Amino acid sequence: MSSNIEAKITETARDNQFTVIGDAMHADPNIRDFVYGKDVMQALRDGGVKHVFIEVPQSMQHNADGLVSGITTREQFINFMSSPSNMEMEFGTEKDARAWCGDIADQILYAKENGMKVHFADPQPDKDYEAIMGPNMERISGEAIYATLRKNGIEPTGNSMDDMTLLIRNPKMHAEALVDFDNRVAALPSTEKAVVEQEIKEFDETNAAYDAARLNDEQLHDYVTKVAGDQKAAVIYGASHDDLGRRLTESGHSHASIDVFASKEQFEANVPKNRSTYEYVAFVKEDMVQAAPASPPNEMQPASTPKQLAPAM
Repeated sequence: MSSNIEAKITETARDNQFTVIGDAMHADPNIRDFVYGKDVMQALRDGGVKHVFIEVPQSMQHNADGLVSGITTREQFINFMSSPSNMEMEFGTEKDARAWCGDIADQILYAKENGMKVHFADPQPDKDYEAIMGPNMERISGEAIYATLRKNGIEPTGNSMDDMTLLIRNPKMHAEALVDFDNRVAALPSTEKAVVEQEIKEFDETNAAYDAARLNDEQLHDYVTKVAGDQKAAVIYGASHDDLGRRLTESGHSHASIDVFASKEQFEANVPKNRSTYEYVAFVKEDMVQAAPASPPNEMQPASTPKQLAPAM
């Protein structure tokens, strides 16, 4: 194991009780394969970590425990976890969901091999914040997505979630689609434009309420500190969860955060937003770690895409 990133993870774990690894884009397999991989589990083990907390609902913990005990096979775990009622909508396609759940299964087993336990830690908001696009917004959003994909030489699949996934994985195309959407709305006759703007307003307000609930890490903090006790732990979570670091500081728990991006280009393409309590940024492609900037980027997660082009879920 010679990765600079893994060496930094081990160093961070040795120096702190909590190592927070920020997954900058859940749907990017380059990030996911790395942070859930065997080498990262070994790096955490070498740093003395005993508990690994990941962003999966706590109510599903019995599936992880079944896999560890051998009651559940890896295939059974994937089949259940990737079912439409569970994880499929997070990433848009059944193929993507199965790949992600396979990574979780492997992470659980790698952790077991290295003397650690994976805990599903997500408390989930206590209210339904489902944001549904109005019909006009949805139509224009689809037109913008399809036009942008075709402009970049990609034929749309016709499945809105599949096409959104293709788009969101390319920051440049995503930015182009947002501009295209805005231009289409601006060109509408005034009466129709007012209707669409109202749909956008309602959609964005619901998303904002959901993000406020999702990014309040009080319950997450209380859970990870209670379960870990005085042992070392890693929290592998979406990089938007800035609140966790602040709460760990306030409760007197030593910690440091490393946000992981697929590449430096992906990092630089994102808009700086709300991160304030992390120390390092890592780029998988370059195998590079650097000190965090003063105004770092927010998590780039398809399920919480800002503005109008989030998938209708």
